[in-house]
Amino acid sequence: MAAKHEHDAGILIYKMKSGIPYFLFLKRREDWLDIPKGHAEREEKEIQTAIRETFEETGLRIAEKEIDPFFKFYLRYRPSRKILKDVAVFLSMNKKNPKVSSEHVGYKWLDAEKAMSSLKFKNQTQLIKAADSYIRKKMALDSINEEYAKLAKTKGWKLSGRFVKGEGNPNSRVFVVGQAPGNNENNEMRPFIGVSGRLLDELLDMASIGRNNAYITSVVQFFPFNNRIPSREEISLCKPYLIKQIKAIKPKLVVLLGNVAAETVLGMGKVMDHHGSVIKKGNKFYFITMHPAAAIRIRKNIPAIKNDFRKLGKFVKKNKILLQDF
Repeated sequence: MAAKHEHDAGILIYKMKSGIPYFLFLKRREDWLDIPKGHAEREEKEIQTAIRETFEETGLRIAEKEIDPFFKFYLRYRPSRKILKDVAVFLSMNKKNPKVSSEHVGYKWLDAEKAMSSLKFKNQTQLIKAADSYIRKKMALDSINEEYAKLAKTKGWKLSGRFVKGEGNPNSRVFVVGQAPGNNENNEMRPFIGVSGRLLDELLDMASIGRNNAYITSVVQFFPFNNRIPSREEISLCKPYLIKQIKAIKPKLVVLLGNVAAETVLGMGKVMDHHGSVIKKGNKFYFITMHPAAAIRIRKNIPAIKNDFRKLGKFVKKNKILLQDF
């Protein structure tokens, strides 16, 4: 008889202390540590289950907007021979101490090193390793972006003063680089949300990557008014921050959209001569293709860019690009 498949959800809660993330664990009567989680009720979404169960087990009220939008980790385990559980784990920062339910006997705040030496199950240690990596990368990106945003104060600055930071999972294995934000991106202060962004989403889905599995940004993260190409001087000012972002995230694959991205990162212009190709440099792969905006502008290029991303999908699958190292 096949095992009954059940779906649970929970929240991994953390707080920062002296720049180090500490994670909340509940002490079970069976003498092992767990996170707040529980079984989904009928027609309940994962995030709703996670919020409800966390409140029931800790007394902590976590609003949906307080849950990190780019972190979700799945645990799978068998509590018995007849049951197989999948647990969706979300991430939220909350420094309040819990009031544990009667099914637990206490709680602990542990840093990643202490937690991984104290936890009973391997998938729990994988969760903590992933979460700790995510938080530390996010902190590094925040620090880089804080300095990057100050470029707008440079004397003679001709770009928008609105900094459009990158978006996505800091633990992503795929890093996507465009040219610069457009007017829509400048207004919303989010990358790739206009017409070319919708095409990029479609292309990433075609490659079986999806937007949620990628970190998306541009060489220049300030809008060049009138959608002009950034100048060499502007690219030169912004490039060091892009390189720092790539080093912070440590992706396996960098997707270069268009001439500016390919020239800045690899020193290769004329994307139309190289589109659809993969180059290995160091411990990373670089995929070169045209910019979605260019394909929209010259409609005959849309079949070509779609074919590029179909090839990328086969490469990603063959080389297990999305497989996490946890």
